[in-house]
Amino acid sequence: MLQHDIFDEPIADLSYEWIVSDNERAVLDDQDKIDSLVEETASKVFNIFIERTGALFSDDDVLMWLREIIGYTLNKIDSGDCVDRDLLKA
Repeated sequence: MLQHDIFDEPIADLSYEWIVSDNERAVLDDQDKIDSLVEETASKVFNIFIERTGALFSDDDVLMWLREIIGYTLNKIDSGDCVDRDLLKA
């Protein structure tokens, strides 16, 4: 699963611009402030994810379910039924 192309893109090259809503962009109206908000928000989201995943995914049944869902989603991406970037906005 981790050999899939979707995981090949280095994390530093990913764009998290979607984190900032259109309303926030209109209020900030300054790219430096928007970039700062993107970085701050992404950092908070990652920290929450890291802190919570240990407890959430410790059960083998949960890990198997997650593996099945990821495999299903990757197959949908490969078949063209789901665009990988659409997943970021879900």
